[in-house]
Amino acid sequence: MTRKIAEEIAETFILIHNPNAWDGKGNMDKDFSTEIEVHNFLDENVYMTIQFEIDADEGGNWAHEVKLYSKADDELIDGYFGYGIDSPKNLADTIFDLYENCT
Repeated sequence: MTRKIAEEIAETFILIHNPNAWDGKGNMDKDFSTEIEVHNFLDENVYMTIQFEIDADEGGNWAHEVKLYSKADDELIDGYFGYGIDSPKNLADTIFDLYENCT
């Protein structure tokens, strides 16, 4: 995975799941979505999930969560929480860091 691919995935994810760039404060935006998105990588043995959820370890603030799983047995390899549900850059950093550290 390249940083450019991570950035494209992040931009598309936020455009679909948080199109109004809600920052997680106040009332939830009507177009905000917590649905899990799955990404399969060609020629790789892993797939990735991305979603927005409340991070209880960070005081109950909204965060993005990125996880990698083994395609062979659906075992969780690792997952990272990241801050910034309205920031493609923060999400791209999390995607890229997780992928680089776990594959």
